[in-house]
Amino acid sequence: MSPEFDEEALPVVVYTVPRRIDDEAIARLDHWMHSLWDRQQQYAMINRSQPGTTADVTERRRITEWANREDVREASRRWCVGSATLVESALTRGALTALLWVWKPVTPHKVVGDMAGALDYCFAQLAAAGIGHNPGDVRAMLTRTYGR
Repeated sequence: MSPEFDEEALPVVVYTVPRRIDDEAIARLDHWMHSLWDRQQQYAMINRSQPGTTADVTERRRITEWANREDVREASRRWCVGSATLVESALTRGALTALLWVWKPVTPHKVVGDMAGALDYCFAQLAAAGIGHNPGDVRAMLTRTYGR
């Protein structure tokens, strides 16, 4: 099983969204993100849903409320150069893309269907921000952990 919060390949970080997004999951996410921001280092993020996971209305509201908090938006704007949300299901990717027509993240964002696409997007965002990284090492490390 992959970790929920993975910083091993920094400046690319991976958040594996839990199957249930309850108040405890939001508290863990909030704690991890604040510890990441406290480093004052820019990063690109992959939000990785687990296969077969779909968030209900309450769970989507929880994550949106957290993401819309001013402290979260400000820190994200300052430290995150971009994020990719990895969703294997084409139907769910379509629904998420539609949601993003009405809610805009504060950083560049792309919905992708596989880890390769997520990494390509993150590498492009890091390069555009002038952040050095070794794509070969990062790709090998994250592919070993999460697959293609």
